[in-house]
Amino acid sequence: MEFFNFDGIIQQKKLEEKIKLKKEDVSLQFVYSRPANNNYTIRFIVQLHPVLPQIFSNIISNQIRASQINMISLHDAILANIDEKDRKYITLTSFDTLKCDFNFNFDKWLNDTLNGVSPKTYISKFDQEYKLKIQPPKIIMYDIMRINFFNFISKKFKEYIQKKNYDKKWFGPLLPKNWQKKINIKLSNMFDYDYDYMNNRFIVKMKSFYILGGAMLIGIAYKEIKKQDFSVRVEKNINNFSKNQWRDFIKKKFMTVNIAGIRRLCGLR
Repeated sequence: MEFFNFDGIIQQKKLEEKIKLKKEDVSLQFVYSRPANNNYTIRFIVQLHPVLPQIFSNIISNQIRASQINMISLHDAILANIDEKDRKYITLTSFDTLKCDFNFNFDKWLNDTLNGVSPKTYISKFDQEYKLKIQPPKIIMYDIMRINFFNFISKKFKEYIQKKNYDKKWFGPLLPKNWQKKINIKLSNMFDYDYDYMNNRFIVKMKSFYILGGAMLIGIAYKEIKKQDFSVRVEKNINNFSKNQWRDFIKKKFMTVNIAGIRRLCGLR
């Protein structure tokens, strides 16, 4: 016949109960934020330091096993340590007692931050700025090397414009219609995109290649240049602009550009 120690049974029953964690029982230590598989991932180390109830008094907090934790409570405690405004634009994708990963919901953020926003002239008529209504999540900016995020979100902004078919709406007014008819390229591909974190804005600048090429197309009979020669001629001569010539050029309207000067710069006589 087998005999059971009653006290041992009671103790085992207690240990079968899971430790429920609260916000103050968990802390997060930032590791990195970076692009991953078309997402932007933020990782933290999870540190557990619960005030253990009496039945767990024999357990050292840094030796707690995952099997002893109520994982739903850990999930909630991790999220409770994230700023409420950030939680709207991030998703907790994985977690355990050692680490947790979040994804940035950039589509939702772009939709909200650009809602009702219209572009304004930045420096010249070929540049635009988009002042955003909502800051990116703070946890992304924990990374002092933010260039990864700047490049990622600038690329996603361009994709957002294309997905929403905003090319003509936002960029059409910058380009004369007779120029647009001459080119076979999406307007959004004619610009460079940057995110300015300090002022929370996107800055969009037309590529210098197209600025010069556009003036050339408007001021010169297109038939003078074979299509295959156009880009070659422009690229070959674009470096001939001095800084002063360039500053003077971008201030002028297309139709008032010195056509003779553009012809010379582009190798035409």
